Amino acid sequence: MANPHRLPASGNHGPRFFYGYIIVLCGFLVLFVALGLQYSFGIFFTPLIQEFGWSRAVTSTAFSIGQVAAGIMGVFTGRLSDSYGPKLIILSCGIFLGLACILMSTTNSIWQLILYIGVFLGIGVSCSFSPALSSVSRWFFQKRGLMTGIVVSGIGLGIIAFPLIVNKLLTVYSWRVSFIILGVLALVVVVVLAFFMKRDPQSVGLLPYGAEKSSPGNSLPREEGLSLRGAMRTSRFWMICATYVIQGFAVMSIMTHIAPHAITLGIEPGSAASIISFVGIGSIVGRIVMSGTSDRISVKTSMVVNFVVLLLALLWLLRADQVWMLYLFGGLFGFGYGGTVGLQAVLAAEMFGLASMGSLLGMLTFSVSIGGTVGPAVTGYIFDVTGSYQIAFIIFSVLMALGLALSLGLRPAKSQKMAG
Repeated sequence: MANPHRLPASGNHGPRFFYGYIIVLCGFLVLFVALGLQYSFGIFFTPLIQEFGWSRAVTSTAFSIGQVAAGIMGVFTGRLSDSYGPKLIILSCGIFLGLACILMSTTNSIWQLILYIGVFLGIGVSCSFSPALSSVSRWFFQKRGLMTGIVVSGIGLGIIAFPLIVNKLLTVYSWRVSFIILGVLALVVVVVLAFFMKRDPQSVGLLPYGAEKSSPGNSLPREEGLSLRGAMRTSRFWMICATYVIQGFAVMSIMTHIAPHAITLGIEPGSAASIISFVGIGSIVGRIVMSGTSDRISVKTSMVVNFVVLLLALLWLLRADQVWMLYLFGGLFGFGYGGTVGLQAVLAAEMFGLASMGSLLGMLTFSVSIGGTVGPAVTGYIFDVTGSYQIAFIIFSVLMALGLALSLGLRPAKSQKMAG
């Protein structure tokens, strides 16, 4: 009888259950916790500002530093995941997320806020995205877009759930106790998930989903593609990075400031927090729909659609002054944002191959962090100076138009053969 571990995991000939689906589930849950925590930080703005009297620009700085830490470390964690697998990296994710939140409960000064949220939480987030997405991309040859879309939809669910969870915690407990509860949750859940993660199907004698046997002797396929250095020699690499810098600038600013913006319009805090949940709902739909669509149409077309939706959403935001209008904005913005996130792994795989998948995703994450570092702080400063977010929203709209132009200019790779 043939060894089932050597059968291709596609069609009707492979084992009935494919372990790659466990990788998808674990990746989904890791991103749900890590990014859900990060994006819910804006809900803590009001109690922190009320207790310490910090400005929005100062409070946003901690979030911005977190983007720097996540981006810089993402390059290294992606490379480490390529070399050693995702388990150790995701273990570190759980430890740093838990440590950041638990230590936040002791915060009394701005340097502590910057260290715990800016550095520790940022490092924890950096240990989530690249290992999860690079592993899933290696486990699936067919349906790669759909599976990565499902994984990154964990971010969308986190955006929905965590602001509501945080808002509920803050109505029952102090913000300090709320941080402790969140820290214990992150530590336990993510550390357990890490032990189920495996780098690729070859490590357990399987082929990727949809791959054929490479030879009668069941030898496993070699990963092909450009190295990170080779990818950086191409113009399309820098164009893709630029689109994600733009995305990071607008998205991180919106996620940090949309609830405070709604409150300045006279909307009560619970409804203001719910806007972020609408962003999450839209992003889940966008991640799955646009990632799945990319299996059938070009990645370039999918990116163009996403940036059109983002631009329309931001133009709508300039006029939105009622809660239903902000909910509609959240859904549209979330769809476009989720679609761009869902395409990161597909873009990297289709344009540069799988050889340096983790490193490439780390660079794209770093690109997001560059924009995400500048955006929230600049947006907070604009509000502090003008008393309004309107100028910031106009800047976001212009940037999205530039992102649309860059997406239209993308040219797919002619091949994915090994190269420097």
